[in-house]
Amino acid sequence: CNHFFALSDSVSVCHRRPCKMATEAELRNHNQTFLNQSYVKGFAPSKVDADLFELLFGSCPKTCAWLSRLAQHPTFNPFGKAAEEDFELFGEGEEEPAAKEAPKKAPADDDDIDLFGEQTEEEKTLLAAKKAEQKPAKAKEAGKSSLVIDVKPWDDETDMKAMEKGVRAIEMDGLLWGASKLVEVAYGVKKLQIMLTIEDDKVGTDDIEEKILALEDLVQSMDIVVFNKV
Repeated sequence: CNHFFALSDSVSVCHRRPCKMATEAELRNHNQTFLNQSYVKGFAPSKVDADLFELLFGSCPKTCAWLSRLAQHPTFNPFGKAAEEDFELFGEGEEEPAAKEAPKKAPADDDDIDLFGEQTEEEKTLLAAKKAEQKPAKAKEAGKSSLVIDVKPWDDETDMKAMEKGVRAIEMDGLLWGASKLVEVAYGVKKLQIMLTIEDDKVGTDDIEEKILALEDLVQSMDIVVFNKV
């Protein structure tokens, strides 16, 4: 017990108020209690143990933590004199040992390219090419639009089959023709209504209209009926 509580006043003062330690006589009296039992009342902790602990150490949490660390140290023996060379914790030890510096990872073998040194232009070019191979750029998906257009003839004598054939003959990168039908207008005149899909970055509606109106012998006008983004 003397080993635990022979503390200086500076160690004892570790909270907002001074830590009032029990006298040696009081400790010896408590020591007699624990000769034949583990706790104040038998072999299980109770409120009496908690009250006694609070009385002895309640205002000194830092001191209690120190006692716990010291009692669990493998070289500390409170009832015998340990060899001086075994007491590593009683060495110079004012400072904690510095943490070991983690070894630096060696640069990965990438065709002898030194990632941490000065690189030549050839090495930089080679490294950039390898990165490009490992992480290919994701192709941007082209935006598309779905349209329905009306293509109107000059009169009822216009060859509608020839008109549709001429419209479908228009080819552009990013243009796809769809279903079509003839719709009655008036007095026997019909118009061609046709669906198409375009890639917005490649085909414009003005381009389509220009090419359709170029069929001037068959086509009078063109109108966009439906325009939806896909």
